[in-house]
Amino acid sequence: MNSLFQQTLKKLTFKTFYHNRPEIFDYDNLFCGRRVIVFSITQIRTICSARYLQSYIDNYDYFLKNGIDDIYVVDSSDRLIGPYMDKKTGTIKGLPDGDMKFVEAVAKHYAYQKSTIDLARFWQYVIIINDGEPEKFWHNPFKENSQLVILKNYEYRYRKLSVDNIKQYLVDTPK
Repeated sequence: MNSLFQQTLKKLTFKTFYHNRPEIFDYDNLFCGRRVIVFSITQIRTICSARYLQSYIDNYDYFLKNGIDDIYVVDSSDRLIGPYMDKKTGTIKGLPDGDMKFVEAVAKHYAYQKSTIDLARFWQYVIIINDGEPEKFWHNPFKENSQLVILKNYEYRYRKLSVDNIKQYLVDTPK
């Protein structure tokens, strides 16, 4: 039986450009029968985000050797994340989430009652999705009544979202 999260993923499409041509990625292209890492990035052109992204690029082969089929980065504020990632790495796919449906699905699945716009702009998370179902989730914590604007502060960005946490999880939980 399909979960609500998986049903939502099946309705999503990500429209972007790869190799200088328009591409549309959907559930079958991205999640069906695959174990993938999806991580969010906010404000891609900051030094902190660039370093965080580089850690995934540097560990891409490790992830593939340890049960991950692909890695995607989701950005709700930059429609050009696809071409940017295509130029930057050629391996990690950039998925624009301008309608914020992906971040909304993650928030709903984990019962986070924050503004979708704030979540899309500031929330940093990593999720392993196995055949359309959430397997493991990490995110920067926030208090129930706090505002996410605090995450504008660089010292809080991507805290506790190290690729080392994911690598350890993959060692402990092989495919």
